[in-house]
Amino acid sequence: MIAPDAPSPLVVVAGHICLDIIPVLAEEPDLRPGSLVEIGPAALSAGGPVGNVGLALHRLGVPVRLVGKIGADVFGRVLLDVIRRRDPALADGMLVASGETTSYSVVISPPGLDRTFLHCAGANHTFGAADVSVNRLRGARILHFGYPPVMRRLYADGGVEYIGRPQGWGVERRREFLRNRYHKPLDEVDSSWDLSGAVEDMEALFKVGLGLATTDARPQWREKSEFRRAREELLKKRR
Repeated sequence: MIAPDAPSPLVVVAGHICLDIIPVLAEEPDLRPGSLVEIGPAALSAGGPVGNVGLALHRLGVPVRLVGKIGADVFGRVLLDVIRRRDPALADGMLVASGETTSYSVVISPPGLDRTFLHCAGANHTFGAADVSVNRLRGARILHFGYPPVMRRLYADGGVEYIGRPQGWGVERRREFLRNRYHKPLDEVDSSWDLSGAVEDMEALFKVGLGLATTDARPQWREKSEFRRAREELLKKRR
């Protein structure tokens, strides 16, 4: 639950999230039927774009809100715990759905070989436009949405759900496009196109570039960033 007085994020990272279960493997496992393969301890982490991009932005000091859907089950509780270890407030935008299964991946990663994923999409398949509510987007300048191809509700029926539009709006727009615009002279940019997000992205990138171009100071990590400590240690070794 997002508190009414919660600080606004710069970025909302929404969409696919899962619990990554990564066992330690000494060698490529023999996965023949009937075999038993001894492995090491398992690392647990938040995966998918919400887990990977969202937590990476948080480590970089970017104000971020995570919006993903999980089940009210054991894996869901573990995933929330992984997120809260970074910052308890990061879990406030998560949706917990009773009766659904939390998405998870078993990551098979033997030394020297590419990874293989055994993946259960779980609650990601029922995530829809209504789950990215106005309250969850409040104050953000950037929405990063990831992994629609493994989120069934988003691509079902051609993907006709729209944030902030009434039920059936997407279906009617698709019918109108096919009837009047597809492979016809009217198939061009018009006033119905919403390019406001692209404009905001360009404004943000311009401000970053302008700030870097008009200062003699080098960009610095935030004081508590783990990357700042790593850079300082590296610089000490070079002196």
